Amino acid sequence: GRPLYLWLYTGLTTGHKPQVPMFPAPMADHYGPLMRKYSKSGVKGIFFNGIPQETDAYFLFKLTDDPFQDTEKLMDDYFTRMYGPKAGPTLKEFYKFAESIYANPRNYPQGAKGPELYYGTLGTGPRMRKLSQLVKQAEEQLADAPEIWKKRFAVFKLGTWEYMRQGRESYEKSKVAKASSSIAVACPVDMLKPDISASGEIDWRDAQSFGGFNGWLKDSGDIS
Repeated sequence: GRPLYLWLYTGLTTGHKPQVPMFPAPMADHYGPLMRKYSKSGVKGIFFNGIPQETDAYFLFKLTDDPFQDTEKLMDDYFTRMYGPKAGPTLKEFYKFAESIYANPRNYPQGAKGPELYYGTLGTGPRMRKLSQLVKQAEEQLADAPEIWKKRFAVFKLGTWEYMRQGRESYEKSKVAKASSSIAVACPVDMLKPDISASGEIDWRDAQSFGGFNGWLKDSGDIS
């Protein structure tokens, strides 16, 4: 048959919308199964419409070259060689935790987008605090490390973590501004003259929705 090639899009990265701080899109654990699937299906090559950040770009290209290698060992090798035997595992934990957030469908409530999605449902307060602790731990582990590992960490901290931190900070400020302004919400039923049945229950058939309200979001990002 005819040779098969793919045109693929990777997750959005900081370079796509620098004016809107985004939550990163780590996907290493998902690249492996996808690349193996494509290889078994006879795909000869892939054109990537956009390249992810350096960490995911490395995993993606390595798995494209050999789809059947162990992704976990690939990550161990990358983080240890990149940041050393102490900070490497810590930053791998950072990566894996961020991926568990980004790749979880439950973290994408209907209608959520932009900053509300990035730092209202993905990069929530508790999650960002855990990620911050891992960054601090890695920094401490690099105190006496070779200069090259420190420089690599500085690039990660500036290009990924500080970007995320500023995104969360901006989101929190916007929520405070919105909370300080008055809002009006129409009650979904006329409570002054409710149609109460003989059983004492309100007839909700004339009730109206609250517009674009998508449900209460807990600070953890879960939908109540």
